[in-house]
Amino acid sequence: MSITKWILTVPHGKCDDVVDEGHPCDTVAMKAADMLADALDDLEQEVVIVHATTIREMGDLNRITTAGRTFHQIWEREVNETTRPCVVDVHSFDDLNWFGGTNVALLESTPTWNRWTKQLAVLSDAAHLQGKDENYIITHAVRDLGCPAILIEFWESLSVRKLEKAVVKIAEALVSLSHDKMIRIEK
Repeated sequence: MSITKWILTVPHGKCDDVVDEGHPCDTVAMKAADMLADALDDLEQEVVIVHATTIREMGDLNRITTAGRTFHQIWEREVNETTRPCVVDVHSFDDLNWFGGTNVALLESTPTWNRWTKQLAVLSDAAHLQGKDENYIITHAVRDLGCPAILIEFWESLSVRKLEKAVVKIAEALVSLSHDKMIRIEK
């Protein structure tokens, strides 16, 4: 039995009009999530996007300190109301050197899904890397809700064509791997 719904979360997609120094938001994350949703829809998959409605400096929605906020309530409800969901946490990064010069990275923060994430990276030509910080969305989905989850990072300077090509490869790989026994969790 395969995944019945893809729940795309975009915790840092809300950008302020004024961008200060640093990386206050993921400027390409919403575009990438929209493209991924379209690509999954083209493959006849059910998809929902849950995006941040507040800027990152109001609270990092990837951290446990924001648990219980509306953003989390929405994606958690989607998981709980779906027979076989998968959470895809979508981000973007501005410094090409941040993930070793790769354009697309799949970050691992929960070793339980290591084999599945590695297979997805191979099929989608993305880098498979160990995340540096605990990602609450991924950890909560996997450990507490019994749902497979993955974090994807896109380089913000990718051309629209290259971003779309990467997203289509990821969508095809996700659907292809959705039958994998590694992600079979009974709710």
